[in-house]
Amino acid sequence: MHKTPTFESRLIQTKTRFSNGFSLIELVIVISIVGVILSMGVSSLNSWSKRQRVSNSAGEIVQLLFVGRSEAIRKSSNHLIFFDTDLSGSPLLSEDGSTLLAALLIEDTNGNYLPDSGEHRMSIPFSDLTGISWGRSQANELVPTEGGTLMGDPFSGTSVENTAQEVNSAGNFRHPTDSSTVQSWVLLAPDGTPRAFHPSASTTVADVGTGDGAVYLNDGERDHAIVMTSLGSVHGFRWDASAGLWK
Repeated sequence: MHKTPTFESRLIQTKTRFSNGFSLIELVIVISIVGVILSMGVSSLNSWSKRQRVSNSAGEIVQLLFVGRSEAIRKSSNHLIFFDTDLSGSPLLSEDGSTLLAALLIEDTNGNYLPDSGEHRMSIPFSDLTGISWGRSQANELVPTEGGTLMGDPFSGTSVENTAQEVNSAGNFRHPTDSSTVQSWVLLAPDGTPRAFHPSASTTVADVGTGDGAVYLNDGERDHAIVMTSLGSVHGFRWDASAGLWK
């Protein structure tokens, strides 16, 4: 005898069919959740990548300063380091003029304190600093000195701090005779100490204790500082926005 399905049996059959797959609404919800998770992951990856770029750029500059100091001692010769511009204020270029440079290390073999053709060079191409800018974007102060002598920016706490000259310079290094002038280059002497220098100054190369300085980099959200002390050691700092200080 044929039995007509009851409402309850039809409901059970319907539930059984849907238990074997997803409804359209469920599928839309799952896709939406996955999309949110993926977008969060991409955002985190982009943020991490940006942090890495400025950290890596700061690391390249630290390495260049270390190499310059080591080579000056090993070869017992002056080495010159320039950041962003040369002595005339023009952009740094490779020896053949084809590549824009962010930083340049030169062995001053002929002793004229100028970059000359044929002198041994090491450089950081400007392309390595893609997305990175010179100077500070978040920090409202220079790296302070500790005890006024050992570590920090030589212009910290002076009338030069936050002036257009200081803010626009890729490096904060001293002039050999003018304490109010900011330079973006420094000399590394055969004893490994940095010295303030300028070929046209009345004192071309200043004494020990004059070559301390700092270089600042930022990605628009984070500031890094590389500080060279008057004795030639190199230290890296990062601006902690929440604490409002360099660490």
